[in-house]
Amino acid sequence: MSDIVHSENYKGYKINIHPDSDPESPRAWDNLGTMLCFHNRYTLGDKNPAYTYKDQSGWQELADKLIKEQHAAVILPLYLYDHSGITMSTGAFTCPWDSGQVGFIYVTREKLLKEYGGLRVSQSMVDKATKCLEGEVETYDHYLRGDVYGYTIHQVDPGADEDEDGEEVDACWGFLGDYDDKDYSALQAAKEWVDSEVESKMKKQFAQSMTNQGVEE
Repeated sequence: MSDIVHSENYKGYKINIHPDSDPESPRAWDNLGTMLCFHNRYTLGDKNPAYTYKDQSGWQELADKLIKEQHAAVILPLYLYDHSGITMSTGAFTCPWDSGQVGFIYVTREKLLKEYGGLRVSQSMVDKATKCLEGEVETYDHYLRGDVYGYTIHQVDPGADEDEDGEEVDACWGFLGDYDDKDYSALQAAKEWVDSEVESKMKKQFAQSMTNQGVEE
């Protein structure tokens, strides 16, 4: 079992948060954008055999090709910072020695219209797609930086030492971002599971109590 980065007792259960040592790349998911990257040491982004680094004379030429050949309707640059780990952004990093452009993320006109509906690309669609692509890069950046976590939940024995975990009753992995992020995180998901389990037990206990008293539902 991987190291524990956070542990707490919650409603009769012990929640342990662990780094996910073998996460799935979010680029394997169903994404709006296509991420085209070139790097001599890292395999980044999506597989795209139609373009290779040696065939490009510069980033502007590649951008023009994507617009002409792939009908890219929205296209954003991708920058990588490589120093004691890697991190990616759609904006350039301030350090010129350890960072630079590595590619683009783009969405085609066809996919844009299919996603948002309509017969022509509007500014509203472009704005929505831009925000979505930036979100995809942020998600991928969490993956690159190793900000991926999972949880294990253990039922606490009332008579056991507080450091003992007890029987594992649930586990889930692959939560990207800070483990205690309030939007959605490994810790929040674990607590929601416990809340649901506690509520289910209370309903069963109430139903059993009513049965014992001879009250029919």
